[in-house]
Amino acid sequence: MRYGTALSIVSLCLGTLLLLSLWTNISYAQIFKGLLPNIRYSPQKSYTVRIVSPAKGERVPVGKDLIVTGTSIEGANSSCRVFVIVNGVRPYHEATSTGYGGGSDYSTWNFVLTSKYTPIKLGQNKITAKYSCKDNPSINSFYNVNVTGTHE
Repeated sequence: MRYGTALSIVSLCLGTLLLLSLWTNISYAQIFKGLLPNIRYSPQKSYTVRIVSPAKGERVPVGKDLIVTGTSIEGANSSCRVFVIVNGVRPYHEATSTGYGGGSDYSTWNFVLTSKYTPIKLGQNKITAKYSCKDNPSINSFYNVNVTGTHE
């Protein structure tokens, strides 16, 4: 066998193996793309505390009580609490825990906003939930929703 022919056969074999390898990797990538979470391309932000209702941008009536509900990462038996402030009117007010674990389970919570604290005003209003732990103040976190106060 001549040197040129042997070289051509080896080159053809290596080229075929390379092509098969690339095709296999692309095929597997297409198969697994739908099966595995695609964190790189669609990241989800997680929150320590979250306001569930009212929703961002929601229209709410002025002059009426408003129930603010939410979630947090905390379960029962924690030194962590959830507080709410509206339109920057201090002080923060402690929300009521409503989690299944009892009085200190803030995994779900609510706060009744009354005009005694501060009313929803006509136009834009900012509601902020604060997650705070007595034994570790460095992990405080906040979540805001803006709602629009309207006449019904």
